[in-house]
Amino acid sequence: MAAEEAPPHPVSDGEPKHPTAAAKSSGPKGYPFLAHFWSQTQTGMARKFKRLAALNILYLQAELSHLERELERQRRRDLETGRREREDCDWNWLLLSEPALHRGSRQWEVALEIREKLGEYYSALSQYSRVTALATPTEKQRKEMFKIVGSSSLNERLGAFQSLDLAGIEGPAAYDGENAHDLVLLDGEEEENDFLSTWLVEPLFRAVHCLCKRHKKTLRKDLESAPPTASGGNDFGVHLYSAYHYDFVNRIVGALVGSATPLASMVILYSVQDPSVKIGLVCIFTLLFCLALSTLSKARRIEVFAATAA
Repeated sequence: MAAEEAPPHPVSDGEPKHPTAAAKSSGPKGYPFLAHFWSQTQTGMARKFKRLAALNILYLQAELSHLERELERQRRRDLETGRREREDCDWNWLLLSEPALHRGSRQWEVALEIREKLGEYYSALSQYSRVTALATPTEKQRKEMFKIVGSSSLNERLGAFQSLDLAGIEGPAAYDGENAHDLVLLDGEEEENDFLSTWLVEPLFRAVHCLCKRHKKTLRKDLESAPPTASGGNDFGVHLYSAYHYDFVNRIVGALVGSATPLASMVILYSVQDPSVKIGLVCIFTLLFCLALSTLSKARRIEVFAATAA
């Protein structure tokens, strides 16, 4: 199990070793080091700030509502002047946009303000929709990141954070439990956090890790340095597993679980001779297959209906 590919789920080996003088280097520290660590391990996660994003959308909506009323107010005011060029603005936009022909009216200025603000509003809606649709970390992933960022072994490079987000000054830290539902994975896929991965694949990987960890090197503290020394003073105590291997095991386990219900139904139905019992078993296995497909995967409702009907 090579560590050349970044894993979706690094495995921590308890409390990492404390740094020694040999581990000190002139490499990146603080935020640059954390960014480099994420790029190597694909464990990066960040806050979505959903409350602030929703608040921004509400403010933009309020501004647009005000501009909408202002535009209608300016339009009625232009019509009440009795001037022909202002009355014809509804049929000729040039009369509306040309200052020399539409002097004294703010209708075109308000229209331009609406154009700019509407672009901001649509952009905010689109970005909010895209960000909230990204994969979210599991509680276990959040706790691991919280432990890595706050680990005493990282004091040389990460422990000096004084910002509000990671130090938790005047409020919870970014990866604290209070923000558990406001985090998004930077590199993860939604399939990695489904029920099957959380309750079958990850425990399987951890069981294998307990048997094989003594034969696997840990991640270097200096990610760009030479391999760790025999003393182990340059490691994190974090083992990396190939993303390819994790995905391979995930697919194999998914295939085995997905085929278990149909195979069991065929074997049991073959051994039953009573037609009424067979009908009852068919109903039971169909229900079990539908429930397994709905809970163990992220299949859409129409896909569940199609697979069940087939």
